[in-house]
Amino acid sequence: MQRTIIRSRDVPPAPQNTSTGIPSQPDDYVSRLLKYIPTEVIVLYLTLSSLLRSVEQSSAAWGWLIFFLGLAATPLYLWRLQHVRKALQLIISTIAFAVWVFAMGGPFANLGWYAPFYGGVLLCVYTFLIPIIEA
Repeated sequence: MQRTIIRSRDVPPAPQNTSTGIPSQPDDYVSRLLKYIPTEVIVLYLTLSSLLRSVEQSSAAWGWLIFFLGLAATPLYLWRLQHVRKALQLIISTIAFAVWVFAMGGPFANLGWYAPFYGGVLLCVYTFLIPIIEA
């Protein structure tokens, strides 16, 4: 069975009113959800953290550096390359990146209070709620 991966840029834009350029109908739930998840930055984070795990003696500081790099890169990437201009979407996407890293463990796994359960619950709840914000 072949799996299909849908990225935010693969979702067709909503039909627009040609005179105003404003979408004639709002995005559906799935379209909004995909637009809010910064897939390219998550892939960057996964690649860098995977490389970091391949180093035998790496400090936890490197994990935090990669996390903060991704956190800063998310709004910049979306603004400059994806041309996202809505501040709320930039904020939601940046938080979504942090939630994904938290759910995967990342540098948070080194904190005494962290449990994978917290990340899983937070990821499920946040992913469910983010498209509702602008509904």
